[in-house]
Amino acid sequence: MKKGILLVLSIVFIFSLFSPINASASSASVVIDGEEQNYDQPAIIEDGRTLVPMRGIFESLGATVAWDQETRTVTGEKGEVSVQLTIGNTKALVNGDVVELSVPAKVANGRTLVPLRFISESLGATVGWDNSTRTVTITSGNAEVIPAPKKELTTSELVKKVDEQVVTVETDITYGSGIVVGDGLILTNAHVVHGYTNGYVGFTNGAKVGITGIVEMDEDKDLALIKLDTSMGISPASFGSYEDVGKGDDVVAIGSPYGLENTVSTGIISNTYKEDDFKVIQTSAQIEAGSSGGGLFNMYGELIGINTFSLESSADLNFAIAIDEALDWKKYYTMNHSDIPIKEEADRFELWNNISFGMTKSEVKDLETRKPYHEEENKIIYPLTDFYDRSAQIEYTFSTEGYLQTVQIAFLEVNDLNKQQLMNEYEKLYEQLSKEVGFEPTDSEDGWVKSGNYDEAIYDYWYGYPWVILAAGHDVGDKGSQLNITISIEE
Repeated sequence: MKKGILLVLSIVFIFSLFSPINASASSASVVIDGEEQNYDQPAIIEDGRTLVPMRGIFESLGATVAWDQETRTVTGEKGEVSVQLTIGNTKALVNGDVVELSVPAKVANGRTLVPLRFISESLGATVGWDNSTRTVTITSGNAEVIPAPKKELTTSELVKKVDEQVVTVETDITYGSGIVVGDGLILTNAHVVHGYTNGYVGFTNGAKVGITGIVEMDEDKDLALIKLDTSMGISPASFGSYEDVGKGDDVVAIGSPYGLENTVSTGIISNTYKEDDFKVIQTSAQIEAGSSGGGLFNMYGELIGINTFSLESSADLNFAIAIDEALDWKKYYTMNHSDIPIKEEADRFELWNNISFGMTKSEVKDLETRKPYHEEENKIIYPLTDFYDRSAQIEYTFSTEGYLQTVQIAFLEVNDLNKQQLMNEYEKLYEQLSKEVGFEPTDSEDGWVKSGNYDEAIYDYWYGYPWVILAAGHDVGDKGSQLNITISIEE
C-alpha cells in the first residue's frame, strides 16, 4: 500500500516538474485573415495576454523568423521591420527601439510562445478580440509594412532624450566613453578596454558600476561590448542606420573628452566610407581623447555611430564606426542581465554576497546576510560581524545620489595590541588581500611613518577598480591602535 502511494506521489511530482504552463493560463482560438490557426501548441491566455507559437504567427503574417538557442532570442523580419524578443525578458526591440511588453516570451511544452498582439501590430496587422468565443481575429492585409514616421528633435530635446544613455568608461589603462545598449550592457571602442585588468562605468546620475567582463570584441572594427556588475534600469539607445544618413545631415556627438563627462558637440555628416568591409561616418562634430566609445546621434535621437578617432587638423576631421557594425551582437541587447555571458572576466577585488558598487541601500540590504545593522543618512553599519575570520565592523557608504561608493572594514580587537602584534596582524591581512586583488600594491609606505592622527602608521594601496587600502595606525600611550581596510570607487 505504501509503495502504491509513493508511486502516485512520484508521478504527480514528475508531472509538476514538466508542466510549465501557469495554472492561471487558459486557451484561445486564433483566426488570421478568416482562417482558423491550428498550432501544435495551442494559444494560451496569460495575465490577459494571448501567447502563440513563434514560428506559426511570424510565418502566417509573411515574416521570416530565426531562433538563437544560445541567447534564447527570437528575431522576425518583414520588409523594413525587424522584431526581436528574448525568453523571459519584458523588453523587445522593434527596428532597434526598445518596447516594454506586458508579458515576455516563454517556453511551454517545448515550444516558444510570443505575445500575439505585439507581434501582429509590429508587423502591420490589426487585432480584434471576441470575448464570448475567446477568439483573436487578425487581419494582416497585403500592404507593405512601413515604420511610423519619426519626429525630428532640436539639439536640446535630443540631449534630454539620450544623455543618460552615454556613460564614461574608466579602466586601469585608459579613459573613454560608452553607450547603454542593453540591460547592464555597454557598447564602446575596443581600444578603450583592450588589455584592461579592471574598470568601471560612470553614469550621469552619479553612480559608478564595475565592469564584470567583455561580452564581445572586434579589434578590426574597434568595437567592444561589456557587461556591468549590475543593471541600472536605464533605457538603451535606439538605433538608426548608416543606410539612412547622408552628407550634410545634422548630427550630435556626446562623450567625455579629457574626462569632461557627457560633453555635447554638434556638426554635420561630412562623408561616409566603406573601409575594409565596414562602414565609417565622417563628421564635423568635434571629438577628442576620451570621446572614444561615445555616441554619434542623428536628429531623431537615434544612435548612428560610435565615435572612434579624429585627425589633428583645423578641418574638423572626426570619425565614427557606423552602428550597423554592432548589429551582429544584437542578440545580447534584449537579454536579461543575469543571462548575458562574458568571454573575458575582469580581474579585480570583488565584494561579497554579489554586492557591487552602484547598488542602492535596499539592494545592499537584500544581499547582505550579516545582522544586526543600523542606518545613518548615507550609511549602513554592521557593528558586530566578522571579516577574514576576525571581529569587525563593516560600514557601507553611499553617494548623495544614493549609490554604494565605499566600504570600510574596521577590525575590533586590535586596540590593545602593541606595535609588533599590530604589524603581525597587518602582514596576515596583506597576504590575503594581495591574493584577492591579484597584483602587488601600487603604492606602499616603507615602514612606519607619522601620518594624520597616528604617531606611527603603515599602509599599502592597490590602484584599480575598486581602490583597496590597507592601513594600520599605532599611537603612543593610551590612544590604542586601529587596523582598517577601505574599498572604494572614489580616489
